[in-house]
Amino acid sequence: MTALRLLPASGNYPQLFNTTFSYPSFPLLTQRDSLTPDMYCSGEVPSDSGYCSDGFCSCTNILNFPLDSLVELVLVDLDSFTHMDHPMHLHGTQFHVIAMETMENITLDAVKQLNEQGGIPKKLTGPPLKDTVSVPVSGYAVIRFRVTNPGYWFFHCHISSHAELGMAVVFKFGEHQEMAPTPRNFPTCGNWQLPDN
Repeated sequence: MTALRLLPASGNYPQLFNTTFSYPSFPLLTQRDSLTPDMYCSGEVPSDSGYCSDGFCSCTNILNFPLDSLVELVLVDLDSFTHMDHPMHLHGTQFHVIAMETMENITLDAVKQLNEQGGIPKKLTGPPLKDTVSVPVSGYAVIRFRVTNPGYWFFHCHISSHAELGMAVVFKFGEHQEMAPTPRNFPTCGNWQLPDN
């Protein structure tokens, strides 16, 4: 069975920020000087952007976080197709899991409103420190971390088929000048081209 056959006919795809991750043709950290603004998007992509067609959006999604910033993410699982939790894994750092809950008739707007009104009880004293959290089906998990490790870090569902289909995003921690330099003569990657002859 190919991965494409795992896609539901309804158009519900494994995504983060309503966007399917499109893998770049080169490593972002070591070839960051090759990265141009037209190669990636950032955050939730407007449906009228060049990254979207018929309501389906796909791009190399990179979210920028300044060094030493405190980041809190509310991860919401609206999955009505697979009825399974999503184990979300972050490379490059660990995070505190400060809240987790399921809800009847969950919607993104309902969770946003609940969070904005202080209705999500958050455990700020002694929360577990993880690099993976299982976001419950029809529920949410709230994670919090301090940005301390400069680089490009992959955040993705640890169900391989979901990550392969684009349930991922890259977190850029810090600016390029704050990242370790690429070693001199370091090998590079890119799209393979068929020779002309």
